Amino acid sequence: MPTTKPDVLTALFPDEPDLKGAAEQLGPGAIPYLVELVNGPDLHLASRAALLAGWLDSSGSVEVLERASTRSEPAVRVAAAVGAGKLRRPPTHLVVSLLEDPDPGVRKWAIKSAAHVRGAEVNERIRQIADSDPESWIRSLAASHKHGADSGFS
Repeated sequence: MPTTKPDVLTALFPDEPDLKGAAEQLGPGAIPYLVELVNGPDLHLASRAALLAGWLDSSGSVEVLERASTRSEPAVRVAAAVGAGKLRRPPTHLVVSLLEDPDPGVRKWAIKSAAHVRGAEVNERIRQIADSDPESWIRSLAASHKHGADSGFS
């Protein structure tokens, strides 16, 4: 049975949705609706759409997360950073752009998501954050993750 927009909305509306279960139930057929929601005016639904896209971990998930990462609202960008961490292999360009976000909450979750990415570009950005981020708590978080990046387990 194909996934419908009402199916997606039903999965996203509970106060505490089971996004992992929703991803398993809805499958990649939800992606077109998630793209629509992440671009829409409802920030709550846009954020949840980004999170669900991460749990789906399908070929269309990256598009949803890229769109969420460019929204002007920090809450939606935070959801994009969290969602990126749910992907088995978050794309380097997405994680780097989130690491460079002006909002410290977005950078926090991007650092956590960077643990799933291998590559010199991400490792170097984590080092830069650890050395010079304006927020001391972000510098500390990056420093704790930098060691994993240095050991090749990032």
